[in-house]
Amino acid sequence: MSQALNSIHPKLAQYVPFADALAETLGASCEIAIHEFSHPESSVVYLAGNVVGRQIGSPITEPLQLQLQLYGDNVPNICNFTRRLKDGRNTKCSNIFIRDEQGKVIGCFCINYDLSLIEAMKKFTEEWIPHEDKTENLSEEKYGGISHILEQIISDTLSRYSKPVSLMQKEHKLKIVEVLDEKGVFLIKGAVDDVANAIGVSRYSVYNYLDEIRAAKK
Repeated sequence: MSQALNSIHPKLAQYVPFADALAETLGASCEIAIHEFSHPESSVVYLAGNVVGRQIGSPITEPLQLQLQLYGDNVPNICNFTRRLKDGRNTKCSNIFIRDEQGKVIGCFCINYDLSLIEAMKKFTEEWIPHEDKTENLSEEKYGGISHILEQIISDTLSRYSKPVSLMQKEHKLKIVEVLDEKGVFLIKGAVDDVANAIGVSRYSVYNYLDEIRAAKK
């Protein structure tokens, strides 16, 4: 899909040939979207292919917005994760953030690959060559991969501590919950249960930690 390149940030425009080449190489099941974050309400400035159903001028997605809110210019790339679209299709995705010369994040190069044909081939193969292991390998993540992002944030926070969770005292776990609260993690639905499982306490303990932390800041 063509776009007037003089309307795109020059740094982002450099990635347009790569978007076209990758989409052409991978075929009709692939879509490449380039986002420009200076105008989030219409952040999609270039599209090669069409999988998700967006258009040039579509707004920034919720997961991208959440990543930027939590990490700012230090936002990490997230590659090779799966997500489910609203119509039930599974896609394989990667988000690569683009920075200017000062290190400021200005946009994102997003790869979305529709797995429908691969899944159909897998199903056909399994019908003809049955396997004992019927485990489904695709995740049931919501559109945008918020669950994947939450998992990564919790993992990154835990990795800062040298002690394994099994040896942590309450004060260590309290500090972890405080750091996650400051990042806005508990605004995400289901985050309390995920954090509780990660640090080996009950969800009620996490709520108690939050009450204790927030009371101390008043």
